[in-house]
Formats: sequence, structure tokens, C-alpha cells
Amino acid sequence: FRTFDPCKQLWCSHPDNPYFCKTKKGPPLDGTECAPGKWCYKGHCMWKNPNQLKQDGAWGSWSKYGSCSRSCGTGVRFRTRQCNNPVPSNGGQDCPGVNYEYQLCNTNECPKHFEDFRAQQCQLRNSNFEFQNAKHHWLPYEHPDANKRCHLYCQSKETGEVAYMKQLVHDGTRCSYKDAYSICVRGECVKVGCDREIGSNKVEDKCGVCGGDNSHCRTVKGTFTRTPKKPGYLKMFHIPPGARHVMIQEHEASPQTLGFRRIAASDLIHPKGVQEG
Repeated sequence: FRTFDPCKQLWCSHPDNPYFCKTKKGPPLDGTECAPGKWCYKGHCMWKNPNQLKQDGAWGSWSKYGSCSRSCGTGVRFRTRQCNNPVPSNGGQDCPGVNYEYQLCNTNECPKHFEDFRAQQCQLRNSNFEFQNAKHHWLPYEHPDANKRCHLYCQSKETGEVAYMKQLVHDGTRCSYKDAYSICVRGECVKVGCDREIGSNKVEDKCGVCGGDNSHCRTVKGTFTRTPKKPGYLKMFHIPPGARHVMIQEHEASPQTLGFRRIAASDLIHPKGVQEG
């Protein structure tokens, strides 16, 4: 992107929109061509001097890893390096590769009330994000477009409308509720396996064993055919703790209401239409 004084700040235009440009407020590298026969040197556009030797850049040492983005539930921490050993000059090449690395941290499970990191971020917007001139109670929302799942979208509890919160989700937020391990890092979804390794393809089997072959548990099936003889609830079966892939289906339509109750709670839950639980 051309500017009046091209050696003061490096501006870059967007590939799809030539009228949109950005800068990190730093000058171009020494040796960047700024006019025919001229290059940038110490912030000024100067005639090229054949006596100035070209110096390629080389990386300095890595910094220490910074703090973890989450205290539980798998966060991310970064370390950085600078292209200053030496700095490229007089048309020399910039350092190859990236200037940051990251690793997973605090992979321990979160307490029950702090499991949903995306929900926490939406809830924090209740007091300061107005939508259509009103305050809302914001609930987490997973955007159907996979490319937008690391952007923070929330759904109004009152109206059901979805709003973009104009920010990325925090590093360590799960990309999708359908994937218990892959997380967002700097706005991009990073594949993480059930072994908590970046790039791993390991998944849990139906028994919940990472990389297992479904041989560590047994399948329980049954059909309930009794009809209540008087009004009220009839106990059908008990689902033990740790059961996975529970499916409850009605084979024929009936006037009865299907509900379930947690052993530790007195509340009875009435699903609107139970197909899978």
C-alpha cells in the first residue's frame, strides 16, 4: 500500500479490498525499495549505496512461556522471539518462520459451574453490550459456519436473536460443542485429540476410553411396554452414573409424557420431545 512517506510506516492493503489497509506502526525493513533506485534506510528513502552490505536477519532466543489463558479446562500459553540476531538490513531477507509458539496448559477438568468457557464470555457481556437499544441475558451460540466458531456470537435469552460481540473468543475456548477437545487459538480452530496433544486424531470410543476399541463397556438394551393404570408417574428404569450414549425412543406415539429425575435432586424434568439424552 503506497503512502506519501513509505519509509516511516509499513502499510499493507487487504487482498480483496484495496481501500482497506492496516499498519503495526513500525517502519519497513532497511533495504525495502521505496522508489526507483532508492531504498529505506533508518526511516528515510535514500539512494542505494553499493558499498552497504546486505544482511539477512536471524532469530534471537525464545522468551519464557507466558501465563496460561485458562486456570482449568485446557488453556494456551505463548512464547515469542524476535528477528534481531541480527536485524535484516540493506535488502537482506527477513527471518523465515513464525515469531511465536504455543503449548497447552492447565488441562485439568473445570469444576461443574465453570465448564462452559464460551457461556462465561457471553454472560460477561450482559451489563455492557446493548443490542437493538436493550440489555439482554446472553447465552452461548455456536455459529453454523465453521470459519466463525472462534468468533464470539451470543444468543439473547429474551428474544432468541443472535449477535456478534465484535471479538474473538478467548484462547482455550472449545471450537464446537460437538468436539470436547479442539480449541480456538488466536481466532483459529486447532485440532486437539483426547490425549490432549495438538494435532492428534485420537478420539474417545463409546466407552469413553481415549483411543479405545469399545471393548471396555457393555451395551444394555431393553423395551418398556407397561401402561400406567392410574394417573401419575411410573418408574421405567434407572440410568446408572457413567452411562454413555443413552438413547430413549418411542416406537409408537402415545399420550404419556416422558420425564427423568436426577437422584440427588427433587426436581422432575419434562423434556418437550425426548429422542436422545
